[in-house]
This record gives sequence, C-alpha cells and structure tokens, in this order.
Amino acid sequence: MKKRKFIWGLLLFTCSLLSSCKNYGTERMINGVQYFYTSNVTESELYKLADALKDFGFDVTNEDESKTIQLNRTGNTYEVRAVVKKGMEMDSEFCNTAKIIAKYISTDFFDGANVEIHLCDEHLETLRVVLMLNY
Repeated sequence: MKKRKFIWGLLLFTCSLLSSCKNYGTERMINGVQYFYTSNVTESELYKLADALKDFGFDVTNEDESKTIQLNRTGNTYEVRAVVKKGMEMDSEFCNTAKIIAKYISTDFFDGANVEIHLCDEHLETLRVVLMLNY
C-alpha cells in the first residue's frame, strides 16, 4: 500500500513538473546559440534566421556566454524572440539596432515578410516588441 502511494505521488509530482514547463518548440544548437522553433515555422526557416544573425556576429565565442532565440510565425509575421539582459529593452540604441536587424532578416532571408524582434526575459516572455524599419 505504501509503495502504491509513493508511486502515485511520484507520478503526480512528475506530471505537475511537466505541465509547469514551457514548451518553447524544437531545440537546435547552432553556432553555440540555443535556438527554438515552433510548429508554425520550418527547420529550414530557423537555419535562415541563424545565418542572418551570424552576419551580425550573433554567435557564441565565449563559453561563459549564452544566447537563446526562438522563431515563431503568426500569420505573415515572423516573431524572433531573443533573451536580453534586464534593462536592454529600454536602451534606444539597442532597439534601433534590432529594427535594422529585423529589416535585414525580412529582406534578405524571408522574402520581405514582416519581422518583429521580441526582446524577452529568461523565460522567453516578451518585454518589448521592436518592429522592423519600413523604408
């Protein structure tokens, strides 16, 4: 009887842990960067994004450094979620650079589709959305 209660308790604990974890999508490590992509995009699109970001030096060259990106698409808009250090979402120069990167990704990799950069906390929760330049 005690063994059954223990197994049942362990099962409930495991289920609660799994349900509290966020599903960020499928994970790939590319150039030392942790990438996730949702079921709304393809792995090929993820690799296009990784190539675009590498052009901006977005790769990990320092083992103490970590970077996390998630790619999603809602309708015709690609959402690039990037974990940033606290406060960076308020830095106007940083946000202007994100606008340029979004435009570059759109033009050179995603056939002119809309691209948004979501500056996120460590749980990939959006702190600020940066829209691409429209020129």
